[in-house]
Amino acid sequence: MKNAARNDSSATPADVSTPPTSIHADLTQFLPASAEDLGDQALSRKTQKQFLLLLSRGAPPQGACHQLGISLLSLARTLEQDDTFRSERDHILDLLSQNVAMALYQAAMKGDIHAQKFYLTNAPPPEWTGPSDSAPPSPDDLADDELLQCFQREAPLLLAELARQGAATDGGDLGGPISPSPPSPGT
Repeated sequence: MKNAARNDSSATPADVSTPPTSIHADLTQFLPASAEDLGDQALSRKTQKQFLLLLSRGAPPQGACHQLGISLLSLARTLEQDDTFRSERDHILDLLSQNVAMALYQAAMKGDIHAQKFYLTNAPPPEWTGPSDSAPPSPDDLADDELLQCFQREAPLLLAELARQGAATDGGDLGGPISPSPPSPGT
């Protein structure tokens, strides 16, 4: 028995059939399957199709590369060089995103209030023209001509409000100066 244990401990990594136990050993899964796949070459059309199939089934890119024995660098190089492959990958990712949107919609329709709120916040019906979430710009944020246009647009409303307030007070007194001024020394 001691001999068998000693033989197991002296075995080379190729002879060990148990899964690795350290984090560093687990990282070997991300290395290329062979020395020939160091990322210097683009993926073949067959490998591209296999990758797209795995991706369409929900595999993450890294997992699909590992399953196919290709490096992420080879995938990146192919995406950079092959417009058709990049377009196909983008279409699949769009479809997968639509699956998530539909699952969100279904949850909202089943009464999930959080899903309803999220859905309506991000995709309100076109006929909704509710109040804007953004605050009006500060006068400091406006260019001079924009500030002048804003003043010209708002001045009639302001003057009408001032006149209304003046009519409501004794003899047209507006209750003090329009703009603050320092008090005079005798008051």
